[in-house]
Amino acid sequence: MSGGMVPVPGEHVLVDVRAPLREMVFPFLEMIAATGVLWIIIGWFDATDAGRYGVGPLHLPPEWRNGFVLLWVVLVVWRFVVPLLRKRRRRMIVTDRRIIFRADGFRSRPRSLAMSAVTWAEKERGGLAVYLRDSDLPVYYGGLPKIRKIARMINDPLA
Repeated sequence: MSGGMVPVPGEHVLVDVRAPLREMVFPFLEMIAATGVLWIIIGWFDATDAGRYGVGPLHLPPEWRNGFVLLWVVLVVWRFVVPLLRKRRRRMIVTDRRIIFRADGFRSRPRSLAMSAVTWAEKERGGLAVYLRDSDLPVYYGGLPKIRKIARMINDPLA
């Protein structure tokens, strides 16, 4: 555990969840499509006759092939690896004393909510709604797995 997401001594962790991997389906499919298209182009560059200068049917310089390989690497990092790392930073820890939540993103900081201020928690619109004593509006946490289990642990920590 790192970056303020560490329970203090004496706290008992009830739930510790991260963002689900199902949020990476479309970036994964996008990566597969980019890989297919770009490696078809790179294969076309590799279809050269031995002994001729350049690659491919148009006899382009070999640096063009390397440029497409670099383009593929940049696309995979930009459209898959960075979103994966950003989303996997989303995390929620429920202890017997507080709720600690960190949103996705590299600059996000953990937020803490005392369990003594919580009156009720429930699944609402695909996310977790936590109702507080001093507010009419709930605090909403979206994009978490096992929302019903988290709500049950917040409402009845002994369950």
